[in-house]
Amino acid sequence: MLKPNQKTQFDFDLLFFILLSGIVLAAALLRASVPWDTLAYHLPFGSKLVNIPKSEDFSLHNVAYKDVLLNRFHGIPLFPYYIHGYLFRIFGSMRYLTLISAIPLLITAWFAKSFFGVSRSLFLLLCLTVPLIAIHAHTSYTDLMSGALVALCTFIAIKMFELEQSLRQRYVLALSFFFLSFLSGQTKYFAIPFIFVLAVFCVYAVLSRSDKPKEGWPIAALFLLAVLAASTKLITNYIEFNNPVYPIGFWRFSGPEATWRTDPAYLSFLGILAGPLYFILSLTELDLVIRGIQPYYTLAAGSGWHDKVFTAGFGFVNVICFILWQLFYFLKAKHKDPTVTITAIILIVMLSVNSLLTQAHLLRYWLYIPFIAILLVLFQLKQFGTGVKIAFVIGTFILLIPGHIYTDSTQRLFGPALYSDPHYDLRPIQATNPDFVCTGNNVSFALLFTTVLNEGNWKTDTPECQQDIKACKCFVDFVDGNLIITQSGCDRRSN
Repeated sequence: MLKPNQKTQFDFDLLFFILLSGIVLAAALLRASVPWDTLAYHLPFGSKLVNIPKSEDFSLHNVAYKDVLLNRFHGIPLFPYYIHGYLFRIFGSMRYLTLISAIPLLITAWFAKSFFGVSRSLFLLLCLTVPLIAIHAHTSYTDLMSGALVALCTFIAIKMFELEQSLRQRYVLALSFFFLSFLSGQTKYFAIPFIFVLAVFCVYAVLSRSDKPKEGWPIAALFLLAVLAASTKLITNYIEFNNPVYPIGFWRFSGPEATWRTDPAYLSFLGILAGPLYFILSLTELDLVIRGIQPYYTLAAGSGWHDKVFTAGFGFVNVICFILWQLFYFLKAKHKDPTVTITAIILIVMLSVNSLLTQAHLLRYWLYIPFIAILLVLFQLKQFGTGVKIAFVIGTFILLIPGHIYTDSTQRLFGPALYSDPHYDLRPIQATNPDFVCTGNNVSFALLFTTVLNEGNWKTDTPECQQDIKACKCFVDFVDGNLIITQSGCDRRSN
């Protein structure tokens, strides 16, 4: 039974969360960011999977590098693209594809409260202080969704260490972990190592806190089966293509696509130690200083050795504040909560595994990190009085400022409308034909769709397209729902 003051506090937190959620959803739709690869293969995959009417207009056979896309379609996890397809089928506009990011963010904040009693509105507010989360909250990319799924699995792992869990509750948590693990593995390959780590923690929690071992083993088996469920795409790829991460070449496995070179290379002489150092330097943004890059936050996560690719993400100010808060907590907290210790251990182990993975320094792949760090901080905040909590909330609002000052103006969560409501329907695009290739190079025609966000003018920083732009000026206009291509100096025309 809640006391009156507790009920008022709960209602205020819920009201503020609803208000913030409305702002996030509105900003995501009004400033929808739909990068070129969504049009190159995310949406073509989705349209094929859910049988969108006239989906032949997005056919994988209608693009210049169709073989590459078909290989990806057969190999990579496709769950997010089902969502892309259904969102586009229901709403008929790319604007709504951003819901694949905004909604998982809100769900994560909601369950932080449901599982642990922390403030869901403060959790969400702290998420928005992290530049990469704020940027991804209004994009059609799937990184935020993947990070949220891993974070929810982590919530369950932490919850399993609570002694007061009944047998029924443990089964519900184990089944939930199984379901979320399967979705994680069907979203991104990079989620699978963390599912394994979390499953090990869950098995230990079940067996070490069970008075009756016979009751604990079936639950432990569910967590081990969850790792298998998460790995189903790896298994089917290995059976069909003899490569678990097909079509990407990896380690001793070959694929149509070679392993991309992504490490910055300035510490390559350190061998295996270089990867973890790149990861640490990327977290602290010292990597940007070394490479002479300003802390400029974008969605980019391409080759890390290229100076013009921005791999910053969580915010230097955020990292400093997190470290200072940890010092404050361990010096001032009178009683150390066991949940804080468990959460910290799980986070440290996950970060250690993370640092050894391919592309560890490209932080948009690891958005579970700020989620778990924020949860840890809110656990710690519970142990302080009203004065510290008020100062903390004020500091949180202040942290919103630096994350948005250094963000590309076209990618800020808050600001003028980015994606104006289109006067055309992208489904009946007739110009995507296999004969058109700008200047004859093997450049996907789908790259031209980047012009959707640039009022018909070709604007892209994609390096492989620069030579095409110089040799062949291509302008795109949308007229009455039809895509018109006007070319100058090209070897073909397509209307």
